[in-house]
Amino acid sequence: MPGGRHSGSEAAGWIVTQCEPLIATSVRNELDKAMVDLALDNASWVATWVAGVVSDMTRTLPVSDPWRNLSASIPVPGKRRMRRGDLVTDLTGQGAINPRTGKRFGTWLDAVDLVGAPASADLTTDLGLAALSRPLSDDASALVAFAADGFTKARESLEAVYARSREGGRDGGRAVWSCGADAIRWAIHRRRSYTGLDDPYPAVSGFAWLVRANEFASGQGPSMVEVELQIASQRIDDDEFEALAKTPEGDSDEF
Repeated sequence: MPGGRHSGSEAAGWIVTQCEPLIATSVRNELDKAMVDLALDNASWVATWVAGVVSDMTRTLPVSDPWRNLSASIPVPGKRRMRRGDLVTDLTGQGAINPRTGKRFGTWLDAVDLVGAPASADLTTDLGLAALSRPLSDDASALVAFAADGFTKARESLEAVYARSREGGRDGGRAVWSCGADAIRWAIHRRRSYTGLDDPYPAVSGFAWLVRANEFASGQGPSMVEVELQIASQRIDDDEFEALAKTPEGDSDEF
């Protein structure tokens, strides 16, 4: 992927929009466009930043959370498929499978175990599920899955997204950002199901990976000791999922 060092100002602004709901729509739109433009020019830097933030969010979930235990498979041009999880043989094509439901991962149904069923068929009016009203793409679903294995695997999955997009005559940078932005949003939503909306960690992680992405671009690689220490300090207690989860019988796609 093309790219190099970058100030990351666009990413800094964008991650704040994921933490502050009252930012003006016009500002959000400007920052979204700025990230697309950055990905077109510097896909490598964006892939590093995205992989870092998504893996931070996913790896701070309780170890028993289904979102940390997804099965996934994606094709990698010129190589074998990337795979993880016990249910990968049940996966047709690409994407991810939720081990709790045994179904494809990437819809609002994957969140009801913590936030409960929606009160209305219009998900955009449900405070708990509005952020997940649009399904994840297969690539974004797989990114969330591989992020549970850490930064390196998350970035490898984005490299595969870039390569397949280029192979298909599409712009790889745009594909990386489209997949990455959605994966970040969903991973933040899952973490906030435990912490509440005032959780500062998404911004802390986003700012930290501005520096780490430049270290990676310079060939140094981010300090994984520092990454692991930060994740350990922000990890949600392992028993929190069992304490908060609704019973599978209560999880339904009916209103």
